[in-house]
Amino acid sequence: MAQEFNPQFQKIGDILVHEGKISESQLNAALAEQKIRKEKLGIVLLDQGIITEDELIKVYSMQLGYDLVSDEELFSADPNVVESIPEDFARQNMILALRKSTSSIVVAMEEPEDLVAIDSL
Repeated sequence: MAQEFNPQFQKIGDILVHEGKISESQLNAALAEQKIRKEKLGIVLLDQGIITEDELIKVYSMQLGYDLVSDEELFSADPNVVESIPEDFARQNMILALRKSTSSIVVAMEEPEDLVAIDSL
C-alpha cells in the first residue's frame, strides 16, 4: 500500500517536486548550488527564478502544517483582536492577531518558527 504524501515530514525541495513546481533535475541543480552558496534551498530557487515567493511561502506553510493567510484575511483582522497583542511586541516580532476563539488567538507571523516570540505570546 502506497504511503500518502505528508508535507510535514518532507523537505522543501521534495514538496516543490510533489506539487509540480520544480523538476527533479531543477532540484538537484539547486541542491548543488546550495552547497556552494551555503544558503537555504528556497533562497537559491528564488534567486534562480525557478519559483516565486508565493510558491515558496505556500510550501513552507505546508511543511510547517500551518494555514496560509490571505491578504484579505490580513486586511480584515478585527481591530479589537489586533490590539490584544501590544503594538511594540507585534511590530518587533512581525505578528498580527487575526481572530480570537474562547481559548486562543490566531496570529499571522513572518517567522512562524520563532519559538521565542511564540512562547512570549
